[in-house]
Amino acid sequence: MTGGPRFHGECDVAAMVYAPGDAPDPLLQAFVRGLLGLGYDAVGVVQQRAPARSGFDGSVDLRLIPDDDRRPDREPAAACGTALQGIGVRLIEALKRQPDLVALNRWGSQEAAGAGLTDVLAEAIERDIPVVIAVPEALFPDWLATTQGLAVRLQPRRESLERWWRSLGRPPSGAGAAPTFCERFK
Repeated sequence: MTGGPRFHGECDVAAMVYAPGDAPDPLLQAFVRGLLGLGYDAVGVVQQRAPARSGFDGSVDLRLIPDDDRRPDREPAAACGTALQGIGVRLIEALKRQPDLVALNRWGSQEAAGAGLTDVLAEAIERDIPVVIAVPEALFPDWLATTQGLAVRLQPRRESLERWWRSLGRPPSGAGAAPTFCERFK
C-alpha cells in the first residue's frame, strides 16, 4: 500500500489518546487478549520498556499480539524503525486473513512522517478492518490533520475501548472455522 492511509467516513479507526502518565500498551494488550478470549481474531503490536535501570537507554521490546510468546523484537530507540519494519511485514501478512481488529502501539513521529506502521494502518483501512491506535496527546493535532477528523477519540480506559468495540456491532469472524453451507453458496 502506498500513499498513506485514506481515511473515510466508513472506516472504523479509534485513537486512544493518552497523557504522559498513562500506560497505553498494557491496556491495548489486555483489550486484545479479552477479544481473543471471546473468539475474535485480533492482532496487534505493543511496546514494553525495559525495566527501570539507572538511566533509560531507549530500548523497547516490540511484541506482537497474540504471538508474544516469541522472542520480542528488542531494539535500541535508534533502531526502532528497523524493528517496526519487521513487525509491519508480519502484521501486513496477518491482515490477509481479515482479522476482526488491529491494535497499533503508537502514532508517533515516524507515522506522522509517513513511516513506521503507516502501511499497516493504510492496509487495514483498505480491507475494512477496525483499528485502535495509541496516540500521545502531544501528537493529537498531527493525528487530527492526518485523519481529517475521520476517527474516533477514546479515553485511555478499558471501558472506553469496550464501548467503542460494542458500537461497531461486529460478531467474531470465526477465523479458522469452516463456512456453513449457506455461507458457501450466497
